[in-house]
Amino acid sequence: MVHEIWSLFGLEPHSVEPSYENWFLSIQSDDRDMTKRSVETAAGKATEINVEYRVPEAGGGIRWMMVRGRPLYDSGGQPNSYTGIVMDITERKRAEQELFAAKELAEKALTQLRATIDSMTEGMFVVTPDRKRPLANPAYFRIYGFEPDSSPEVAEKIASLLECHDLNGRLIRWRSGRYRWPC
Repeated sequence: MVHEIWSLFGLEPHSVEPSYENWFLSIQSDDRDMTKRSVETAAGKATEINVEYRVPEAGGGIRWMMVRGRPLYDSGGQPNSYTGIVMDITERKRAEQELFAAKELAEKALTQLRATIDSMTEGMFVVTPDRKRPLANPAYFRIYGFEPDSSPEVAEKIASLLECHDLNGRLIRWRSGRYRWPC
């Protein structure tokens, strides 16, 4: 067994006998059933194993591992070992968790912003420069004679009529060529 593999599992080289049982015991208890099912499925169907699981560290931390490989069989057709790779994916998992938390935070902020905009009595219309995903509050639709719950297609049609210029965000040029100050 290569020295790096021992360190992945937080073990001193040759401190335990390399075996399926010792590998299995190194896995976080909550991940053992799922990992065992993956190994058994790969062995039973002669398919690739691709599984991610956690390994507890001696200091109380957790490391994430990814195993990819194939079972090897003895002359009787029984799986007796695996060939493949083990990778420490802890940093990737941390980045995924941070991204997920940031996405949740952004969605919450957008929901709060949408609620604030929808509660305004002034008409508000926001559009990106590419005129995709326009946002218009109910008051805006009422001002221009549409039902407040008009479909996104109505907002997209309104957006297609606008040509916005960056003059402190205040001046709007209509396709007709006329300039208007927003109300």
